[in-house]
This record gives sequence, structure tokens and C-alpha cells, in this order.
Amino acid sequence: MSKTRIAIVYHSGYGHTKRQAEAVKSGVEQVEGAEALLLTVEEAQTRWEDLNSSEAIIFGAPTYMGSASGLQSLSGRDIPSSIGQGLCVEGQDRSRLHQLGRPFRR
Repeated sequence: MSKTRIAIVYHSGYGHTKRQAEAVKSGVEQVEGAEALLLTVEEAQTRWEDLNSSEAIIFGAPTYMGSASGLQSLSGRDIPSSIGQGLCVEGQDRSRLHQLGRPFRR
């Protein structure tokens, strides 16, 4: 039986987000039948096939000046259409976060 791949793509300025991404990876690996693929944003840009074969992609990044850092290099125009359908990685929009059920908190 093949495993369900969950990709975790992150940008970390000082190592805090990397630790969070590693914790998410650990949690994924505790689920029977799941495997985690941990990639930095830079690594992800050369691993489109691995991302395309993933069942889910989790993005993690710190915020600088109100936007998610490091994810601008993964803008919609760079993501293959087979991966990027419905994907938004342009930063924190308070109304969009609220609509997704995650109220914005300072």
C-alpha cells in the first residue's frame, strides 16, 4: 500500500519556523500510512514533481511587515497549474483569514 505524502514547505529567518515545520513533520509521521516531505522554499522550487505527487502541501513562514516572508518566490505564476489551483500564498489578509475560520490575532 502506498503512503499518503504530505509536503511541508517553509521559510525560516532565525530557525523558529524551521522548528515548527519539523514538529509538523513529526506529527505527520505519527499517522499510519502517511509520510512527510520537509522542504525549504528554496528546495521546493526544484522539486515540483514531488510537490505535485503530494496529497497536501503545508506552508509555513514568519511574518515581516505584515506579510509572510520567503513565500513571494512561490507566487502563482511560478507554481505549475496542476499544483497551484486554489492556492494563495500572498501573505496575511485579515478578511481572508477570518473567512477560513482562523480569526486574525495580534
